[in-house]
Amino acid sequence: MAGSAISALAGTLAGSPIEMMSLKPASTPVLADAREDQPFLVLGQEVYEDHNAAISHCCFSSIGSLVASADTEGVVKVWSFTPNQTKATLHCKSQLLCMGWANRVDRLLLLGTSTGKLRLYDTETKRTYCDVESEPGYPRVVSVTSSPNGQLLVYGCAAMVQSDIGSSPTAKSYADPLPEIHSPRRKRRPECTGALVCWDVKAMKTERSLPLDPAPTAVNCSAFNHNGNLLVTGGADGMIRLFDMTQCDVLMGWQAHVGEVYCVQFSCDETTVFSIGEDG
Repeated sequence: MAGSAISALAGTLAGSPIEMMSLKPASTPVLADAREDQPFLVLGQEVYEDHNAAISHCCFSSIGSLVASADTEGVVKVWSFTPNQTKATLHCKSQLLCMGWANRVDRLLLLGTSTGKLRLYDTETKRTYCDVESEPGYPRVVSVTSSPNGQLLVYGCAAMVQSDIGSSPTAKSYADPLPEIHSPRRKRRPECTGALVCWDVKAMKTERSLPLDPAPTAVNCSAFNHNGNLLVTGGADGMIRLFDMTQCDVLMGWQAHVGEVYCVQFSCDETTVFSIGEDG
């Protein structure tokens, strides 16, 4: 389902139904390396150079007035682009695994770490608003998303994986050989267990954990629909699950990818789910 939808979308963008080039003003010079079949046109570009290491995460705030970015050295910057100015800087001592913003509040930054914490950081006061402890046994907060009204956070937490060995004395080693996928050179890591947790922002407490059938798995990504009644998730087991958030239960689930799901998103009319997986 997801694969055919993406193919259809790619065909639409590349064809004549969407005339992206019509957005170009007549006075705008044509770039030397621009191609006629390229569906998007860069109208302007700003360079932000406050990071000294490779960028690992980057996302707009809910209203779009701010950008948060993080690098591989654990430095997180919050900045505006009109004008280009740094608003806040913080340092994460533990590995940053995910980043997001709370909706309806254009100041609350969400940071998931490898040490069992989901940090809510107030970018205006430049203070930590709250540290949420992840579920016992799942110290890695690998995904987080906010409901449209900003009252509920849903985060995925996971067990330790092979890449964490050496960084934690409690990490487990995997002695069994890794299964091969697609080619002998590409090896998939063992399937990671996890939990999907709902956290109430107003009450500042865990509301519930959502069911992950047929077995608990790490949820790498998630997205709400426009009113927050539906939630779609992508798991380390390759499955996409659709939740009815009014009942807090799974409506349906399907095996979408061979390997992990990295990104999921509803289409604009919310009749299709787009996904990106480890299988390419």
